[in-house]
Amino acid sequence: HTREVVQNMGRLPNYIGSGVVSLASADEATLSLAEALPFLQRRVAVSAMPLPAEQLGFGHGYVLYRATVPSTLTGLPLALGKDAVRDFASVAVDGKVVGTCYRNDSGLGSREFKLPAGSGGKSLEVLVDIMGRVNFGPSMLSERKGLVGPGSVSLGSPFTGPARALL
Repeated sequence: HTREVVQNMGRLPNYIGSGVVSLASADEATLSLAEALPFLQRRVAVSAMPLPAEQLGFGHGYVLYRATVPSTLTGLPLALGKDAVRDFASVAVDGKVVGTCYRNDSGLGSREFKLPAGSGGKSLEVLVDIMGRVNFGPSMLSERKGLVGPGSVSLGSPFTGPARALL
């Protein structure tokens, strides 16, 4: 009966039907980000540098930033800028999480991640969770979320040569 009601409302989502896990009969149901993204994605924006969530039309939720790791820069550490993450970031290479970072993480190495061997040419994804907003004071209207600023994500360090902006 539910299927008929949904069909009468308009387009039936293609994920309803065979293959859907009934949570009543399953102990646990999970989806990878890659599996969930087609249902969550609102739009895709292409930019030479990361745009804050507000410029992408988001006031809350998640923003996924994606780039390809240049094959010439494999083996270099990946670093998130000091004030770049607003609020929580999960960094993955080819769908495998290599680290996470909160906005206020400031410990030595807390914003630097080692990419797996052979990462060149692979997909780098930074999923940023927008966790809340300032609702008072002078920061209320100017606070930005997502990855903020050019060079938010870079490869390299003062010890390996000049850092190169990746996102």
